[in-house]
Order: sequence, then structure tokens, then C-alpha cells
Amino acid sequence: MKSFSRSMVVAFALAMCLVSSARVTAQDPTAKIIEFGRYKGTVVGLTPTEDVVSGSVKVTSNGIAHLETTKKIPSKVGELFGFRVAFSNLPKNRAYTVKSEMHHPAIKQPDGESLTKSVSEAKYDSGEEPDGFYAWHFLKGFEYELVPGKWTRKIFIDGKEVATMTFDVEKCRTVEWDCIGLGGIAQTFEVNAPCHCLAGFGQAVPKLITVEGVCISHH
Repeated sequence: MKSFSRSMVVAFALAMCLVSSARVTAQDPTAKIIEFGRYKGTVVGLTPTEDVVSGSVKVTSNGIAHLETTKKIPSKVGELFGFRVAFSNLPKNRAYTVKSEMHHPAIKQPDGESLTKSVSEAKYDSGEEPDGFYAWHFLKGFEYELVPGKWTRKIFIDGKEVATMTFDVEKCRTVEWDCIGLGGIAQTFEVNAPCHCLAGFGQAVPKLITVEGVCISHH
């Protein structure tokens, strides 16, 4: 049986402590979803991209503001939905890659190709941090993307998934609804389900009116 000196045992124990310490301090990057739902924003640019994404363009927007915390999204032009994350333990001594995937129902592109996943990647230098906002914008001219179903956003750092959320994109269906407004005057309204809108009676705008989850709006 091979014997070990006391100095060898102490050196081995010290080495194990250093390895354990390194594991604790060198934690993997993480991301926490701190906000999600519907947003509003102004599109300021559409840039052709080589990323495999529906529409083959990168959408740049500003004036982003959170409207509603929800996972139910109406499939109509103008809708902007997604989430915002807070990153932790990002690499400090090397570059890294952040990948965003949107898994969606089949979207038939203008060239006839059908996509079920849109993927984009961005590389960041040591010390850089992404803005943390990931969203999809239903735009005019891209109406072929208005496909109801499950839309799942996934975020990866260097290939490891750090955040994910699934949204239910639902088809809008419009019907007429008769209501009694101020002064007992009958008015005709549109019901967009599950589209979101406010009710307007004359010059007064009361609180949001819902009928079994359906919002009522003045036509």
C-alpha cells in the first residue's frame, strides 16, 4: 500500500479547497424574467439580416413601454409582445454569445418556405451587457406572420438556456354588440375577442368593460 506524507495530504486538501472555491465563484450566467406581456413602441428601422428569422429583417424600435402583463396575445397588426430579463453572472473576462429563439406555428414566407423557429444571435465583448428586452412585433406588410398558436421565446447564453416563456397568440374575431350608453342612447359596439380595447360612451370613458373576458370597444 502506497503511503503519503503529511505534507502531501495537506497540499492535496488545499488544492481541493481551491477547486471548490473556484466552482463557487465561477457561477454560470443566469437570466430572470422581470416583466412580460404586451408592449407599445415605435418602429424606427427594418434591417435585412442573415439570421434565420421570419421576414428576414431585424426590427428596431424605440419608446418601448409596458402595457399589460399577460400571456394572451391578439393576432393583429401592431401588437408587440415579449419579456424583459435581468442578467446575472455574465462572463467578465471573455466574449460570449446570446441567442434568441422564437418557436412558433408554421409561418409561410413570401418565398414559399415555411418556418417554425426564428433564431438570432449576438456576440458581446467582456464587460458588455445586453439590454434584456426580447419581443416580437406584428407589422403591416408582414401579415403572413399573424398565426394563432403557441409562441415560445427562449434565451441562451453560450448555448445554455437561461430564460423561456410561452405566449398564446389568439385569433381576433369581430362581432357587433348593442349597449346602452349615457342618456339611455343605444349605441353599436364592436367586440374584439381576445383583442384588447377600451369602452367609450360619448365623451366619457369608464373603466375597462369585459364580458366573459371579452373587451368592448366603440366602433
